[in-house]
Amino acid sequence: MMPSFLHAAVLAGLAGVLLPILIHLLARPRPRTVVFSHLRFLRAVQERKARSFKLRRFLLLLLRVLAVAFLVLAFSRPFIPSGRASASKGVSAWVVDRSASLMAEDAWAVLRGHAARLAGLSSAGESVALEWTPRSGLSGDSLMDASSAAAAIEKSDPVWSAGDAADAIRRAARRTGRMPDADPEIFLLSDGQASGFRARRPSEDTEKWKGTLFVLPFRKAMDNAAVTEAAVDPAPLRRDEPLRLRAVIRNFGITEVRDRMVRFFAGDGAVAQKTVDLEPGAAVMESVPVMEETAGFIRGKVQTQPDGFPQDDERFFAAFHRPVSRILLVGGRPADLSRFRAALEPRPDSPSRFLTELRTPDQAWAPSLGKSDAVFFVNCPLRSAADGSALRRFIESGGGALFVPGPDSDLGRWNALLFTAVWGDSLVQAGVSGAGSGYLTLGPPDPDEPLLAGVFEPGWTPRRPPKFFRTVRPAAGGRRAPLRFTDGRPFLSEWPLGRGTLIVLSGGTDPDWSDFATSPLFPAIAVRCGQVLSALRDGAAGRALTGDSLVFFSGPAGSGGRFQVETPSGERVSVLPRLSGGKLRAVLKTADRPGLYRFFRDDSLEAVTAVNLDPAESDFRTIDEAGLKKLLPAARIVMLNAKEPLEDQIRTRRRGRELWREMLLLALICLVAETVVSAVWK
Repeated sequence: MMPSFLHAAVLAGLAGVLLPILIHLLARPRPRTVVFSHLRFLRAVQERKARSFKLRRFLLLLLRVLAVAFLVLAFSRPFIPSGRASASKGVSAWVVDRSASLMAEDAWAVLRGHAARLAGLSSAGESVALEWTPRSGLSGDSLMDASSAAAAIEKSDPVWSAGDAADAIRRAARRTGRMPDADPEIFLLSDGQASGFRARRPSEDTEKWKGTLFVLPFRKAMDNAAVTEAAVDPAPLRRDEPLRLRAVIRNFGITEVRDRMVRFFAGDGAVAQKTVDLEPGAAVMESVPVMEETAGFIRGKVQTQPDGFPQDDERFFAAFHRPVSRILLVGGRPADLSRFRAALEPRPDSPSRFLTELRTPDQAWAPSLGKSDAVFFVNCPLRSAADGSALRRFIESGGGALFVPGPDSDLGRWNALLFTAVWGDSLVQAGVSGAGSGYLTLGPPDPDEPLLAGVFEPGWTPRRPPKFFRTVRPAAGGRRAPLRFTDGRPFLSEWPLGRGTLIVLSGGTDPDWSDFATSPLFPAIAVRCGQVLSALRDGAAGRALTGDSLVFFSGPAGSGGRFQVETPSGERVSVLPRLSGGKLRAVLKTADRPGLYRFFRDDSLEAVTAVNLDPAESDFRTIDEAGLKKLLPAARIVMLNAKEPLEDQIRTRRRGRELWREMLLLALICLVAETVVSAVWK
């Protein structure tokens, strides 16, 4: 492909090559007559010197001519065209990230500046497809001229929700790829947060997209420490113990955090404060006691000192304290039920955190789900599809369930009616023949795992570890496992569904399966599972992320009332409930900022939900070119930098590769060579 020139008029300067030629001709030495007695011996020497002198003069002339020519070519800005005729003939899309991370420091102002520069590059009449992430609060994506697009960005602000930049790029590829003869372009205006590209696999729209993705410069890296979790731990093991507030603080930066203050608030007052030290990338869980004598709502927040991203230095929590939880025990044999009842209600003559109800598989246990906070299935089959559907609805609505296998479980029925039908996975019975001792034991517990809080002491080593001879495991794997066996198989695995969770205890309590039921760990783990699973049932208190819809339930449905949601700003928004499963269901479409949302029926407080920023927005690590290439494998990825004018970089990429640097280098080489020849070749 023939090169083109940005400043073709400068090529007239090539006439300057005549100057060294003219100088060469005028400076040519004239022959002088020298009287000498005899020239016969000097003639050969004179001829050799004459040839060398002519060659030297010709080489110097050539180097001077080339130096002038290359210098003129450099100023004419030659380039090899890329094949894209002009911006006006292409199709452009701007992917604009307005997720919460753009609230950090001057990130949004920098992005607005990028948009203004892009508008200056656009040709008259060129349309821009504007794609936003997140899309909350927008009526739809727009098609407009570049100046209007820049003005729309100038009038906008970041929102509290997390964005999906990968999905926005897919939409942009779909819109710009509709014209087969065009050379499409996508401009990514973002802080480049890698968490916004969680799904990097190409789609049908991006796999064959062959345009150019211009990645505007990301803002500078920033250290950040955040409160990523705040919650009330489930009720303690004993009635006389206080509840505990728990928080996780994580250092997302690359420098150490020292003496960072953390404050705990319950209700309207501070209850405790601590200081933490964090290595880069590390997290720490802190908890403090708070006594709650009566049942009711517990609400509050955890704060840490502000930094460059203060939006994640505060996290809210809400819970409903229930002194006694109702556990439904469904077991295949009386011994199965008696073990768990003894663990949950150790002394009939003293107050307990649990009230148990026993059922066998032949008894109708499904009607009791409505008045239970959690259900334990211990070595029992699932008899019918109706029972499976009832259990599924119970978990989806916020219920908790524990599955403990055994010789009478009939895994085939459980898989067909629940695990495969709901999760697309199944449980497989696995022996322990691979273990040298013929049995498995538990691996080391994670001290920061909330499910195991209060079960294991720090530095725990078992005096008599339980032995497991038969186990079950998820066929597909990949389940979150708060506790594992020594060979890595999950001992406790979580199967979330809707607002609830099912926990699978992989080692059964039947004597042919294990001696776990006689282990000191058994009552502690049984009680902890009861606490965690029964806490899920309380729809009166919950948690969500900004941008989510909030769902509140109230009952009975027969009575009326005025239904309102109080937002963190104190404003009350009326909501219209609908009948769902015998209860009234009210929905607030979007929780647009963090804080506590209270649901009222007339003047009665029915529910509280804590809404917080997605913790992924706190991680400011950026995506690289290789990550973007996974999303757009056929595209040309252009990572622009902040050290050069953006306009020049984009124009260069659109036009093709410029050669002025090479021309200057060649001119310099010619001048250096001319100097060397003049000095050395006399």
